[in-house]
Amino acid sequence: MAESARSPAYFAIIPANVRYHTALSPNAKLLYGEITALADQTGYCWASNKYLAERFLWGERTVSRLIAQMQELELITIEMVPVKNGRERRIFVGQTVAGGLAKIGDTPSRQNWLGGLANIGDQNNKEEDIPPYNPPKGDEKPRRRTHKWTADWNPDRFEAFWTYYRTHVRPENRQAAIRAWDKLQPSDELIARIGRALQKQLQTQAWKDGIGIPYASTYLNNARWEDAEGLPDPPAETVPKEAYGWQQ
Repeated sequence: MAESARSPAYFAIIPANVRYHTALSPNAKLLYGEITALADQTGYCWASNKYLAERFLWGERTVSRLIAQMQELELITIEMVPVKNGRERRIFVGQTVAGGLAKIGDTPSRQNWLGGLANIGDQNNKEEDIPPYNPPKGDEKPRRRTHKWTADWNPDRFEAFWTYYRTHVRPENRQAAIRAWDKLQPSDELIARIGRALQKQLQTQAWKDGIGIPYASTYLNNARWEDAEGLPDPPAETVPKEAYGWQQ
């Protein structure tokens, strides 16, 4: 069925673990809701990035970035499935969410979640149908973080890294990147390796397509430079400035 012939459900579901996810941007949460509204009883969304971008007046690269963020946080899963005219991307939400959507309206055909919404609150939508939200341990009382203008560890190197990453890779909350940098405390040797790894990763097809590109803090916290293979580690004292991959 053509995308133009399909339509989203009237209601969307954004569960608590998505609404209150501290690493998820507001637009990603909105897009998650749209994905649930476009999913059917099988729990997957059929829409392309172009379709989603047109609904919110976003660019397709923005949609690709938001989907990659949700996929990285394991809030959605994606499968490429052979269909009559080629291959179709299917975005799956959690089974609990899909099941909850199917109960709204309780319509037998396609579980449309449109018809029968007037009956929300009846015996088919009891309170016990809604799973409770249990916040992660230690998340009950979030502490206010201290705002920092720049990193404590090697701030000049951080500013060069941050400028390069948000310009050529993807933008992110600066404070999260500062915290990750100060936690890592990279040596000159490691900074050089990160720079060369970024240059190589930016040339991969996945990153060019906007798939699986991590935020700067995720990149640092999870040592994602290790994903780039074949990069030697020169001694720190012999590292030339151009090896960093960004302007010094």
